[in-house]
Amino acid sequence: MKAVSLVAALMVAVLCGGCKDTRKMHEQGARGVAEFHRLYNAEKYAEIFTAADPDFGREITLPDFQQFLSAMRGRLGKVIHSTESGWGASSQHDKRFSLSLGEGVRASGGSDKDFVTLSQKTTYEKGEARETFVFVVRDGQALLYDYRVEPPALIKN
Repeated sequence: MKAVSLVAALMVAVLCGGCKDTRKMHEQGARGVAEFHRLYNAEKYAEIFTAADPDFGREITLPDFQQFLSAMRGRLGKVIHSTESGWGASSQHDKRFSLSLGEGVRASGGSDKDFVTLSQKTTYEKGEARETFVFVVRDGQALLYDYRVEPPALIKN
């Protein structure tokens, strides 16, 4: 009986050796959201872009990102308060990966990565919006991988 328990304990230890601490990933993502909002309020859009994961730049250029956030700032104003409405963590361990989290929220990539996604209900000076942040967690830091805001009609010119 002891031998079976020992084997079971060893199997759990081996199988969970690759488990990620999702709470830590969540904390890193929450810090990433706070930093994004701090830089957004300071209108430091290029800093947000350059601190992001390199794959972030594949979807949007720096000038387009700056224009997007500038238009968003013009329509909504500064962030006043943001409340998390949900989060999730996932890992990618192969060369092909795609994650769909719902309406218009997608992430994809091509190497081993850990992701944390946070959904926020954010109050701005001139209104409210839902934000979705997808971060790649690397070396204890959450790097912006994807950013969505809904409804996008609030931002478009």
